[in-house]
Amino acid sequence: MSTDSEERQRLEAQIKSHQEKIAQISQLIQQGSATETAVHLQAALDGEQRSLEKAQAELGRLHTIMVLKEEVRSYDTIIAQQERTVQRRQEELIQARSALDVAERDLAGSRHGREQKQIELESLLRSNTAAPVPAASTRRFEMPQAAILELARGERIPLPANKTSIIVGRADPASRIYPDIDLTAFGGEQGGVSRQHARLEFQHGQWSVTDLDSTSGTWVDNNRTTSYSAAPIHNGARLQFGHVAATFRLITE
Repeated sequence: MSTDSEERQRLEAQIKSHQEKIAQISQLIQQGSATETAVHLQAALDGEQRSLEKAQAELGRLHTIMVLKEEVRSYDTIIAQQERTVQRRQEELIQARSALDVAERDLAGSRHGREQKQIELESLLRSNTAAPVPAASTRRFEMPQAAILELARGERIPLPANKTSIIVGRADPASRIYPDIDLTAFGGEQGGVSRQHARLEFQHGQWSVTDLDSTSGTWVDNNRTTSYSAAPIHNGARLQFGHVAATFRLITE
């Protein structure tokens, strides 16, 4: 099957041939010939003109087809570029929504924390008993007991040393979220782990876990915890962040 360019060249050559024959026949007619010969020449001239008109019409149609094909190709290029732009904007929108979700959860956590402290304050103000003064110096230098998270496949993730508050979740560079314990490499994304999923805390010699309003929840020994409510955990406790399970183990010398 010939290409459009080859077909155009064929028609252009055909038109040129018809034009040359018409010029030759017209010249013979002008020179004058016998009546019978003149009739044959006129018939030949009419035939060549009809063929010329047909070839010109075909060339015009072909030209229109080629122009439309080029316009379609141009639209294909534009559409491909616009589809990439839409995809990029959708990814940016997803990232922005994720960042918004994190900010809203943080805000909800802060509001919840404030409410709890407000309740404690009002309770103390109503009470006639003086509140015990916390041993500030003792709490300030209280060292957390070393611990690890032991995952189902045997991976051991040590809790950061000298930190009494540890965020567990998934890193998201686009939102600049980097939890202390990143479960991305341990099936965190597939397991429904939120970017800021839970908080491990060490206070008054006790470790606890607090769900940070995660999407898929936090469990302690198969019991789902309440968001923003600390749940004590013991050595050997079975923790679950979404669908990622781990055993909490204290390091004893």
